[in-house]
Amino acid sequence: MKYLVLAGISVAIRPTSIISYIPFYLYHVIYTASDWSTRAHLIGRTIQMVIYILLCVLGFDFIWYRSNAVTFINFLKVNIIDGIASEYGIHRLGWYITQGLPVTCGICYPLGLYGLYKCFKIHKIAKIMAASLFLNLFFLELGPHKEFRFIQNAIPVLTLFASKSINSIFGKRHYQTAVNWICTFNLFVAFYFSFVHQKGPIELSRIWRREYCDRIRPDQTTNEKLVFLGVCHALPGEYSRYCSNGRHLNVEQLECLPSLDQSEFLTRPINQSESGRTVKEFQKDSRRVLDDFIHSEFDEICLFDFDLSRDLENIFENHDWIRTRKIFHSHFSDQGKWIYCFSSNT
Repeated sequence: MKYLVLAGISVAIRPTSIISYIPFYLYHVIYTASDWSTRAHLIGRTIQMVIYILLCVLGFDFIWYRSNAVTFINFLKVNIIDGIASEYGIHRLGWYITQGLPVTCGICYPLGLYGLYKCFKIHKIAKIMAASLFLNLFFLELGPHKEFRFIQNAIPVLTLFASKSINSIFGKRHYQTAVNWICTFNLFVAFYFSFVHQKGPIELSRIWRREYCDRIRPDQTTNEKLVFLGVCHALPGEYSRYCSNGRHLNVEQLECLPSLDQSEFLTRPINQSESGRTVKEFQKDSRRVLDDFIHSEFDEICLFDFDLSRDLENIFENHDWIRTRKIFHSHFSDQGKWIYCFSSNT
């Protein structure tokens, strides 16, 4: 029963994680319990634990939000019923199998599947883990919005059975050599995706802090106005504004507020943007949004090269703005390879 406590905490934090625990719990109830009285006792203890955790979650939500908020119901309503998650990207069916797992698990993806196949008829735990893995995959694939982090619970399962696969393929003689090569390869991949891939916004934030933080006076009179035009949450939040001297840069991004009635979820609702400076508006009419920023006395405007069309270049040229920075972003990305920054030449 101890694992159910951890499962309950996991579900309280992320409701969709209940899918991964269903096969383990069913196996526990059906095959481990010796008779119906033991099963009934197990189910009763489970219901008791669910009530305790539910009360703790409700109490924490009440203290945190100071209202009768129920976060897991809001989670289901916003992401599944209202489909707000789709506003942050839609991927086709099969994305986790073709892209999600290869990226998150690497070489352990094919090796782990082969290891599951080898162990499936031998170990019962392999059947349960396979059921948990594929059941979770099935339900996640049904959702239109997909992210790599949603499938991270597959990493320990596939890594575990990848070891069985390596042992079966290479044998005891070359087992350690294969592990060393795989670990070395993973280190290089981890280094690339941690320090090189899509590093543009972080590098831009460092440049801004290095150039502008020391110019800021306590009265903010010399605080340059900076803006980044890109997808939702392109810049790393507060990291892009914070200076080591305790002051903050004047950095703006395109707004990306979800299309829901926030008064249902927040005690202090956020007013929806009326300025038109949103990601949706930029995607719909980038010329108008860029022209609005240029006439709002900003000192520097940055955007991905994917968004920099010839029409936008003409707007910069017509207002005598020149390109002052070219920052590497990624070798392969939906936003492009570079980030370009423009400043007024007058």
